[in-house]
Amino acid sequence: CRILLLVPYSLRLKLTPQIKTLTMKKITFILLMLISGTAIAQTEVPASATIVSAITLSADSGLFFGSFSEGEAGTITIALDGTPSTTGSIAVIPSSYTAAAQLTVNAASSYTYNVTYGENPTISNGTHTMGISAITNNSSGEGTGNDETFSLGATLTADGTESTGLYEGNIIVTVAYN
Repeated sequence: CRILLLVPYSLRLKLTPQIKTLTMKKITFILLMLISGTAIAQTEVPASATIVSAITLSADSGLFFGSFSEGEAGTITIALDGTPSTTGSIAVIPSSYTAAAQLTVNAASSYTYNVTYGENPTISNGTHTMGISAITNNSSGEGTGNDETFSLGATLTADGTESTGLYEGNIIVTVAYN
């Protein structure tokens, strides 16, 4: 590509070939920049954060499996309404107290959360242990900004070798925003 540069005769100077080449390179570079457009582009990206209230959880009442006789093996399941059901030779003594646990959660309005449980919860009398499994709850899983009470049920397994006495323990319940 050749560029013809017209310079009035009165302005012509005697230029050496090196100066002519350097001058032509500068002119070519400037013309290329003008022809090719902008060499950079930029924009602004919005950034933001929202702070919501901390999620809270409290246990209002515990999970009670009731009483049964020594030597019985099987399971006791406490439904979310507190009703017991059994398998195997276990029979809940009718006059004993059974209840689903009651918990209260407070999560920010329109934010969802999940409920999880610690691994392998048990109850013990100090000598013998019984396992708790199949934990369920009826939490809505969506915050309202107000307290929400929900129930927690589970299944207790006895192998028939447990000794008499009170068996106690804790189920770790965790709520966290999704």
